[in-house]
Amino acid sequence: MGLRTWRRQLKGNTEYELARRYLRCVFALRDSISGLRAPFVSSGEMSVAVSKQEIKTEQLSPTEATRVAHASALQERWNKVIDAHSDFAVERLEAEALWGDLVRGLDIPLEACVREIGADLWLLLWYDDQAPPYTASERGDRVEIRKKFFYHGDEDQFSKELSGAIKQVEAFMRPRLRV
Repeated sequence: MGLRTWRRQLKGNTEYELARRYLRCVFALRDSISGLRAPFVSSGEMSVAVSKQEIKTEQLSPTEATRVAHASALQERWNKVIDAHSDFAVERLEAEALWGDLVRGLDIPLEACVREIGADLWLLLWYDDQAPPYTASERGDRVEIRKKFFYHGDEDQFSKELSGAIKQVEAFMRPRLRV
């Protein structure tokens, strides 16, 4: 009887710790994506990114130097998303090892959000790299991708998708956090 109690306690502790770590990684991923989508990029953030990436901007025009610095800052933000995603991937493997089919596929909507924001970042940087003058179509596409990429309130579509993906994960993990 003591052995059974010990096994139940060990299993409960293991599930509790994994659920806690898993959710912490999901929230860190959410926060890094929110940081990436912040519409304001300060000159200090751009300066740090340029020096961190050792980019030489002295021979560039002021407009080109600003564009390069902005792209560097967004790349640094994306690196934080990559780091958070890597931590999440480790916990996802542990969850699959412990819960198997119960968690398989649970992360699909969250993974889709990460891929979508990564593709949007690539498009945003690509459009920013194109030299003006823009055609009317290019100008419209550029405006649309900026509207989609940058956070503009709780009502933007990407925020809703990300929130829904996180709620799905929470619905599975929260019951395992009850002691």
